Amino acid sequence: MTQVGYTAIGCGWAKRARTLTLSSAVLIAAPFASLAESVPVLAQVTGVAANDTLNVRAGPSGGDAIIGELKPSEKVELVEISPDGGWARLLWKEGNGWVSRRFVSDIQRKRLASGLPADLSCIGNEPFWSLNINANSSVGFEIAGGDRQSYPLAWSTSSQSNGDGGYAFGTGDMDGVLRREICSDGMSDRDYGWSVDVILRGQAPQLLSGCCITNVSQ
Repeated sequence: MTQVGYTAIGCGWAKRARTLTLSSAVLIAAPFASLAESVPVLAQVTGVAANDTLNVRAGPSGGDAIIGELKPSEKVELVEISPDGGWARLLWKEGNGWVSRRFVSDIQRKRLASGLPADLSCIGNEPFWSLNINANSSVGFEIAGGDRQSYPLAWSTSSQSNGDGGYAFGTGDMDGVLRREICSDGMSDRDYGWSVDVILRGQAPQLLSGCCITNVSQ
């Protein structure tokens, strides 16, 4: 069963779609087997000649309008696979686009020892904030009106009941939960492949919700 919910980001809303199973009610269970195509997934353009490009289209078919192009070997993050497996959706400019799955091959992403994905950039609004999960086991964080801070990760872990679908991390000053699910930043027409909830500790704790994307250039 797929359930769509909405989480407040200050005055904005983050749309989330997640798949629930009976086992999600079990707090401690064996991890699920990884799916062959567990989105969001990193991929690279392949099978395209050096002097050619891969079309990015407005929808998942060869008849949809061309809205851009990708160069050979260019890296992207795929946030959705079409039901027939023939097309993949990615972030494109201020929205999303589709490319033929035949010409994008999965590649490994950077992870910490716990499995937590690295090189992620996350944002939220009202107030605007940004967070980076770095490959050197640190977290960068900035909130409107403040200076950017860098914190070493004190801990991180993968979900014990949802396999590769969720992660948690903490620095001592904040805790976060990262999930694989469609997320809207409330500021653009983009659908991201990651959502994140961040709890800022202190005398007046704050809960911030936002969306993330992998820095494919790193």
